Amino acid sequence: MPTLCLVFILLFAGSARADTPAPGEAPVPFLWRQFVPSSSTVEAAFQLRTPQFILYQNGTLIYRGSPADRPSYRQVVLTPQELGAFLFSLQQRFHFSGITPERLARELPYIQRPKTPPQKDANGVVIWMGVFNPPRTLRMSLADLKAHDGQPRNAPAWEALNGLNRFLEGYRHPRAQPFIPDQVELAIHPLPPRLASSAASAARWPLPDVSLRALLGRKSEAFQTLTGESARTAYRLLADHPVVTDGGTVYYVWVRPLLLP
Repeated sequence: MPTLCLVFILLFAGSARADTPAPGEAPVPFLWRQFVPSSSTVEAAFQLRTPQFILYQNGTLIYRGSPADRPSYRQVVLTPQELGAFLFSLQQRFHFSGITPERLARELPYIQRPKTPPQKDANGVVIWMGVFNPPRTLRMSLADLKAHDGQPRNAPAWEALNGLNRFLEGYRHPRAQPFIPDQVELAIHPLPPRLASSAASAARWPLPDVSLRALLGRKSEAFQTLTGESARTAYRLLADHPVVTDGGTVYYVWVRPLLLP
């Protein structure tokens, strides 16, 4: 029996968990999508290390919203029935189980024919499918995805993958609520000269047990992972106010949620 069908049966039988993981237990991903730019600002590259869409086995679904300059994330928890229906809809719309690295490789010559005009889009996408055993990691350039246009008969898997990518990229859910992560990564910098005027309105760093001065020292950049309430407190502040003051010094701090185990 195909693995995907078995997953549906387990979900509808109630074997899949739709509750919150036990303390200290990381949720297990089912499916995630990450945009990989060919070039970007350092801050944007840091932010884009977090998948922009992720679905977990327990039904938790998190996706990145807007605005692009200060990205926010939203979350919804699907019931086992909703989770099963969601996966089934992917199969119905995009022939989900048929999108494999091997099939994409066989079809690649058809979307890279000599007559095909060269593509300029060097951005890429990674889609990870943990629904299957073993999991599938699909890495492709957006140029290759676009090259399938007009050739659905020769490259049906690329056609399906392009549709899946667009669906995940624009996914929204009416019940979604703002997501506050319990695990984040900070990137700490001295305040750059271009933001000197923001120093006067810098927010006060809210975590007395996490010293930005000690973390940065004399370095030009430092990273720190926070968990639990510290992560939630830092995220609430930094998502909208990246300029903060600690110990009389002003810092520029980026934050991103850590969504992968």
